[in-house]
Amino acid sequence: MPTDHNLIALWMWASTRIPGHTLASAVRELAEHVGRPIRQSRIYEWRDGVQTPPPAVQAAMMADVIEMALELALDEAPGTYRAEQLDELAAWLSLPMRH
Repeated sequence: MPTDHNLIALWMWASTRIPGHTLASAVRELAEHVGRPIRQSRIYEWRDGVQTPPPAVQAAMMADVIEMALELALDEAPGTYRAEQLDELAAWLSLPMRH
C-alpha cells in the first residue's frame, strides 16, 4: 500500500500492481482514457498537492482505484465490472464539475 493517503498515490500503487504495467504505461492509458496529454511529472505534482488534477482525470483514477478495491475486498478478478459501471460509481463519488 502507498504511504501517501490520497487518490493519486493510491492510483499510482494500484496501476503498477498489474503485472507488466509501469507508471509510464498507466499514465499513457490514463491520457488515452481522458483524451488529453498527461506528463508523468504531472502525476507527481498531483500526488504531492502542487497541482490538482482535472475532474475527468480524478474520475478516471477513481474508477481504476474502485476496481482494484473491489478486487481486493471481494476477491474478484479485474474486468468483472464493466467500465461504464466503474465510471458511474466514480462520478457519484466525485466532486461536481466546474461550469
